[in-house]
Amino acid sequence: MERSIGKRILKYIRIMQPVKLSTMLSDLNIDRESYYAATLFLRQERKIIQAGRFGIFAGDEAYTKWREKHGRQIKNNIP
Repeated sequence: MERSIGKRILKYIRIMQPVKLSTMLSDLNIDRESYYAATLFLRQERKIIQAGRFGIFAGDEAYTKWREKHGRQIKNNIP
């Protein structure tokens, strides 16, 4: 069961990234404990990463691409 939840989570993240955890949990109708249990190996393998205040991404490559695209905007908005 956790594998199917993990697949749903990964698919959701790939489509919606960056994702806030609370939004994803609400949209997928799962609790935090289920999320952390289902994504343990995905997080260890860095297929899912939490990038600080920016959100959750589907791996390092997705985060790097996002940063390249939005990095200048982020730097300009930091007080």
